[in-house]
Order: sequence, then structure tokens, then C-alpha cells
Amino acid sequence: MMEVKDEFYHFKYIDIKYTGDISIDKELYRENALFEMRQKFYDILNRFNAKPKKETLKINADKILVRFIFSNYAGVFKKAKDGIFNYTKKTNTNSITDDITYVFANISRKEAIEITNELNILKLFKKAISDIKKVKTTKTQYYKKHNDYNTVYFNSLDDTHKFKMPMKIYDKLKNRYNEYKTNNKHNYKLDELIYILLLRYNTLDSGGHQWGMPLVIKDRFRNTLHFNFECFASALNHYYKYYCSMFYDIEKYFMSVGPFQNISYISGNYMANPPYEVSLLDNIVATFTKALKNNNNLAFMYGLPDWSNYDETLKFLVNSEKSEYYRGKVILEPYVYQWHDFMNYEKSHRIPQSLLYVLSTNDVKFDVIKNIMTKWKEL
Repeated sequence: MMEVKDEFYHFKYIDIKYTGDISIDKELYRENALFEMRQKFYDILNRFNAKPKKETLKINADKILVRFIFSNYAGVFKKAKDGIFNYTKKTNTNSITDDITYVFANISRKEAIEITNELNILKLFKKAISDIKKVKTTKTQYYKKHNDYNTVYFNSLDDTHKFKMPMKIYDKLKNRYNEYKTNNKHNYKLDELIYILLLRYNTLDSGGHQWGMPLVIKDRFRNTLHFNFECFASALNHYYKYYCSMFYDIEKYFMSVGPFQNISYISGNYMANPPYEVSLLDNIVATFTKALKNNNNLAFMYGLPDWSNYDETLKFLVNSEKSEYYRGKVILEPYVYQWHDFMNYEKSHRIPQSLLYVLSTNDVKFDVIKNIMTKWKEL
């Protein structure tokens, strides 16, 4: 267990051990393995003549698999089998069945179970993990890098992958890489790690996960209430000193402390803007509540989807509202609040209606939070 303690924070985290190393060769194999899983899923859904309620069959199938991958990060683990294809003994595929039933109007529950069983995703995961271990790391040069004044470009030599990032993001990654390497010896090169990281997020088609709260608002939260920890971020979009992320196998080299549930929260103010996956959201509220029961100088400010019109009994909403640590909530009206695109500074997005909750055992000054949210609304 690793421990961090400073003027405002005290927490511990698990230094997760992975079964293999990382390399561009292995990352490209992961990408192809997930592509084949997606293709198998499309083919099965097509045979069942699945009709999505909205968007295309491909988009919905992709989202279901990515949600399943995200949901696997809701469990606690000291060892991880793989950076993407991770699972534990408690992992089940009920969420895939639930998603199929909800997303496809003409698929019955019985048919959804048949589709899930035929897909047999855990068998596919196990095979992928076994095969990835056998992939040899080569010295092949897969990419070239160049930059202009504002942007850094990483392009594969075969033109199949083209990435770009603001120079500010590249410089941040470089600084955090150097910070980690000061106390941790390794042989990974900066640009190679960045390219692997870009491949990983691209494999999950997670561009939207690189959006976040505008920096001017994050500055207000840090300067007025000492928020300096993001429970859901990435090496690419994090802004605060401390942050959690999904891909600790790569992102630890950029000072990530791993997935949110591998943290023992002892003191400090923590911000969380998680992806909207039900089991993950349930786990978030349960994790924060457990931490608050055991510590008297904690605050959690976190975003949730406003799905109350569809289901008022959702556990993550009920447990937030009824918590003894509840300090208040802010309703973010639909398409009013600006969300910043960290990978493209020229873009911003207005987000659908959502909720911001505050649970705490310390005096986190909810009135100040509401005032900052008003400033955000005015951007």
C-alpha cells in the first residue's frame, strides 16, 4: 500500500501489479482483439435482427462492450490481468444482457440471454489475455512525431493511426513523466508511452472521456476550497495534482494513482465526474459513503446523470439523497454548462441535464460551491 500525506490530503492507494509489460506491439494486438470481439457481437445481433431504439446497430454494440469494460473497473483488485480485458472472479455478464434488452426494442430478455451466452465475452477476454502475453516486444518504429507551435502530432508509419494533442497537454505529460521517473526507475521512453496511451484510449473510442470541467472553474474549486484530487480523469485530461484513471499500467508513469476504488480516502476534498455506467455509479456512492463513516475530514463532490424521470429508485440517486452526509446538490440545467475538450482547445460542449452532489464530514461550504457553479453557468 502506497501512502500520500500533505497539508490538505491523506490517502493510500494500491500499487496494482499487472501480469505483463506494455509495448506498442501488445497495444496494437489489444486493439485488434477488441475489434474482433466487436465484429462477433455485430454478427450475432444481426442474426437476431436486433433493432436499436436510436443510433445505429454498430454504435450501440460498441457502447455496450465499452460499458462492460468500464464496469470491470468497479471492483477492487491488487493484481490485474490486463490493461483492457480485466475481470475478477465476481465478474458476470448480466450488464450486457440488461443493455441488450434496453437498447434493442425487439429483443426479449430470453433472446438477450442467448446473445450474451453466444458472445461469451469472458472466454474472449481470457483468450485475448493469453495471446497478448505471447506477443513479443520488438524495436520496430511504428510512428513518427512532429509538431508546430501549438500542436504535437503522432502518426503511424502506415497512416492507420493519426493523433494530435495541444502542446500544453504534451508538456504536462512530459512534466509528470519526469516527476514519476525522479523516484521510479524504468526504461520506457516518453514519446513511446504517450503513443501507447493514445492507442489505448483510441481503442475504446473514448474521445468524450477527455472532456472536463473548464479550467477556470477547477481553479476556483482549488483556490477557494482546496479541491486538488480528481477521482475520474486520465493522464491526458487531468488538471489537479492528484488523479485517478482507468489505465494504471500506462498512466502510473504520468503520476496516476490508479482507479478510484483502489484509494483509501482518509482526509481531503475529492472531485469525481465519472462515466455513466450504473454498476460503477452504485459503487462510487457506496465507496464514498464507507470512507465518510470512517473519517471525519472528508468531502466528496461528484456528478451523476439525472435519470430520475426514468427511474426514481436508482440506487446511486437514492443513496445520495438519503445519506447522513448529504450537504446538498446542484441541478445542471440541460445544455447550459460548458464542458471543455482537453484534446482540442478550440472545442467545447454543452452537457445534458445532470446533478452535482456533495457528501462530507467536514465544513466544505456548500454555499461557495453553489456560487462557483453559478460562475460556470455564465461561461
